[in-house]
Amino acid sequence: MKPCFFLLRISIALTTVLGTIGCSDDERVSREARAITSAERDLAGVVHGNNLFALGLYDELRKQESGNVFFSPFSISAAFGMTYAGAKGETAEQMREVLRLQVEDDAFHDAFGALMADLAGPKYRGYELSIANRLFGQKDFSFRDEFLALAANAYGAPLEPIDFAADPRKAREHVNAWVAEMTRGRIEDLLSENDVTVDTRLVLANAIYFEAQWAKAFDPERTYDGMFFVDDDTTVTVPMMSQSQGEFAMASNEWVSALELPYRDDEVAMLVLLPQQFERLEEFERVLTLEMVDELIASLKPRETTIMLPKFEIAYELPLKDALIAMGMTNVFDEGDFSKIADGIALAHATHKAFVEVDEQGTKAAAATAGIANLSGGFMVNRPFLFLIRDKLTGSILFLGRVTNPAAD
Repeated sequence: MKPCFFLLRISIALTTVLGTIGCSDDERVSREARAITSAERDLAGVVHGNNLFALGLYDELRKQESGNVFFSPFSISAAFGMTYAGAKGETAEQMREVLRLQVEDDAFHDAFGALMADLAGPKYRGYELSIANRLFGQKDFSFRDEFLALAANAYGAPLEPIDFAADPRKAREHVNAWVAEMTRGRIEDLLSENDVTVDTRLVLANAIYFEAQWAKAFDPERTYDGMFFVDDDTTVTVPMMSQSQGEFAMASNEWVSALELPYRDDEVAMLVLLPQQFERLEEFERVLTLEMVDELIASLKPRETTIMLPKFEIAYELPLKDALIAMGMTNVFDEGDFSKIADGIALAHATHKAFVEVDEQGTKAAAATAGIANLSGGFMVNRPFLFLIRDKLTGSILFLGRVTNPAAD
């Protein structure tokens, strides 16, 4: 058995920020069309696989976490898709299975690259979604040219030489500074002191920043202090945003009601999934599948109603390594075969931090969960719910979360 102290480390760093930095109409002086307007062939396979992974990872997290949850499955798929390009043998097989890859390798990387380029395309939209990838590699270390070319061409991830061996603290601070810059200062100190050592040879970093305004903003003067039912015995008072009678896309099944809240330009939207009773949340989570989500989306119909949604913030650090091992990456960390990246290295660590804020103007994440379509009092999100933000043009689930207590720190 290969001793761990002989291995040179790879770390994966992922960060997600969703924000509501307002932009006036005058600032959006040009609007370029999206290059991709539908998911077809290999792209459809990438989107479908990413979305399967999103629900699979959430299923694992809901077993480990009882409180608020927020993460970007798209960010994780992007970083691990890039890492998968350097894997061989059983390591590659386990990653392919856990990541739910539906497309052959060459086509997968090209299609994923096209998808990211489109999502992170023109700046002047009704929303901004920026995706940044970078390789921070030990200077003078021999990485495979083929891997570096694929990472740069498909994932837009250039190699930046850095000296982990001489000064791991300075190297860590440099990576953290890049993350902070890419996330507008919302995510700081992504990598901790233990994440980077003198043995680290490569950090594969991904950062996503999203800011958007609602297509129809909530009036702050209509926000009121309302009750949120955490469970049978616990209620909290939270700022509850409201919109008077208007037309919103809604759907329901025996488990949940769904509400779609579009952002400006109607290309990205939040989908709120609200269990019919709060005591059915765990029951709903156990039966939640991508097929159910797709069916709810397909059945969304406009309806006149009043909606009430809590304001909330979530800062979340995902136990990513443990979750992925539980999902089946049992031979990937510490002893996996990443010889297509370089000789003598192993994936040692993976970390993901995310931050979301939802308010009257828009979102730093997306909120989700639905109410019963025939509620006379309107669609009131006053109990634990799930939410996701999805790109409507390709169907990509970008962010996914659960709010059990919007008043929690």
